[in-house]
Amino acid sequence: MLNRRKHGIRIFKQRKTLELCCDIHSCKMDTVSSLCKRYLIVTRVYFDNIKTSNEVNNLKVYINNAIQIVRKAIKNKIHKENILESPFSIETSLAHLKFYRLKLKELKKVLVVKSGEGLSTNLKRNKCKVSWEDVESCFKDRIRTGFISNLTIKDPITFLRKSFKCFNIKIKQALRQSLLKVNVILSANFIKPQTAEIDLKTFCTKNNVIDRTTNLKQWYQKHVFDKLATKLEEFAEKDSGWALQELLGLKVNINKYDPFKVGYSTFVSVPNYIKIKHAVVNVNNDDPYCFLWSIVSALYPAKINSNRLSSYPHFNQVLNCDGIKFP
Repeated sequence: MLNRRKHGIRIFKQRKTLELCCDIHSCKMDTVSSLCKRYLIVTRVYFDNIKTSNEVNNLKVYINNAIQIVRKAIKNKIHKENILESPFSIETSLAHLKFYRLKLKELKKVLVVKSGEGLSTNLKRNKCKVSWEDVESCFKDRIRTGFISNLTIKDPITFLRKSFKCFNIKIKQALRQSLLKVNVILSANFIKPQTAEIDLKTFCTKNNVIDRTTNLKQWYQKHVFDKLATKLEEFAEKDSGWALQELLGLKVNINKYDPFKVGYSTFVSVPNYIKIKHAVVNVNNDDPYCFLWSIVSALYPAKINSNRLSSYPHFNQVLNCDGIKFP
């Protein structure tokens, strides 16, 4: 452990100001993605061996510099200029760096307690504390990206339940702008007890639609809690030898969803909040003539099965479409 600490401190001092990496475009040897991984390794090793408030401050400077570098990379769209860059890795690394910066604040409170200043009421109340941090995104259709940091909880199931409050608030805010497609990524450090090797593992869910009629509690239970609980259970049952060491948090990707912005020959069901009004006819066609079918449905209303093509005459029989190209 002492050697690991010395190694971490040595790298920390060598990269104290991180001036070598400030200009992302001049970096020939490394990708930002690979640099981020090293930042996180150094941060974790140094974090595990902090003993004083001064060391907390030193690590905070290191993390802040690393965060600025990653932010600059995202702002300059480095992932578009270099095919070796992974936008997912860059974005997730930024979330994890912000997690460690936030956790440093909690650690400093603990060090104050150990120094004899007494236990604050805030520390007593925050036994199961989670916190939302906004994260800059690499993706243009992303409305918001956030990381729900786990500051005190050991059990993943408890953390997922406690995270719903943050999730609920941010999703409701985002729904004011657009319909949404949302997925999440759970991050945790695992350790192999035999070798003391530590590795970061992530567990992600698929994008699923959220509209204004969605019951968010049920959606979260089905698409987040149940899915991630199953993935964690399956990982444990594989007898991989890994044991959970630290639960970092939950990355939430909130994307804009436009159900009508799709391929021209693809039928898309209207959102539930429109469907339940029974005020819109949505003809289920698999060709590029959506506009013509909508006109036919208005001219020749169907008494039943208004969504079926068979309920209407073919547009070639009732409309003059000569000289018009579709879509």
